[in-house]
Amino acid sequence: MKPPQSIARHVTLPCIFLALTLAIFTRAHPATATESLSARVLAVRDGDTIVVSASGEKKVVRLIGIDCPELGKNGEPDEFMAMEAKELVADLVSEKDVDLAFDMEREDRYGRWLCYVFTKNGEMVNELLLKKGLALTLTYFPFREKKKFLRLQGEAEMGRKGLFRDLSPHVVDYSSAHFEGTEVYPGPARTYIVVYGGMAKALLKESELAGEIQRIRRYAKQYPPSLVKTALETDGYTPFREKATQERGDANPTIGYREAGDHVGRYVTLEGEIKRVKNTGKVTFLNFDQDWKNSVSIVIFAGDALKFPLPPEKLFPGKTVQVTGKIKVYKGRPEIIIRDPRNIRIIEKE
Repeated sequence: MKPPQSIARHVTLPCIFLALTLAIFTRAHPATATESLSARVLAVRDGDTIVVSASGEKKVVRLIGIDCPELGKNGEPDEFMAMEAKELVADLVSEKDVDLAFDMEREDRYGRWLCYVFTKNGEMVNELLLKKGLALTLTYFPFREKKKFLRLQGEAEMGRKGLFRDLSPHVVDYSSAHFEGTEVYPGPARTYIVVYGGMAKALLKESELAGEIQRIRRYAKQYPPSLVKTALETDGYTPFREKATQERGDANPTIGYREAGDHVGRYVTLEGEIKRVKNTGKVTFLNFDQDWKNSVSIVIFAGDALKFPLPPEKLFPGKTVQVTGKIKVYKGRPEIIIRDPRNIRIIEKE
């Protein structure tokens, strides 16, 4: 799909009218001279970002519709296959002339041009990165080539190319090796355990591993070490050693819900019938007692409620449940925050 060259200035008015009409009804690229242009590549920043000179102007160009692995900044390691993606683009276009074609939006919020980038041989660089498995398709905003890009990504995955080489365990191994303190262990029934800073989360599916490591990296960037632990706790992580002793029966003691206030800061298991449920729109509260102001609350935030098979306010009323988590205090009242549905289970009455 090589963009049109500077032929627009030679066409007649009837041709222009016909082209515009076709563009409206076929959703083709608008036939204006500003929608495509030639440029000279000055630098390649990474797999999906280049710097060009076009019409006497220096611009940063973001390859539209794809996302390549990030190169490390401020001493951080490169993401898996980041350098391979950059080197491919550099080989194709560095210090060479290219053609740029725009889509629905010309610029992103950072002022970068959003373009399909073509070599002078007519190859689209965006597509080549996808074909070699060195990019993923961006799906959260519209662009015309999305269906094609998703197909190319699927073909790369089937062929186990680039990012899909050996599938996700290879990506996890790379991230773990370059991000100190993160470990991945095999768990039961083809699941995995992620450990970081003495905190562990078990029974993770293979498809969830890369996301968990990215979560840890994000927390480590945003928070001091003491708050990283707190953030992980709210996402279902428990102290690694405590989790190890749980099997021996000397951790996570089962207590009565009225005793929750005496165990603040500890991991416990509560068991009882849910007698009160309230959904505020942002939070769902589950209580073992109608007197909710003087008893422990089970707290499920709206985003986490989506992880349950049914809305919690429909799933748990009148059910006997077993809840495991850390007791915290909010506005003077004890509570357990449930981020993972596996930390609350319904006990069937015999």
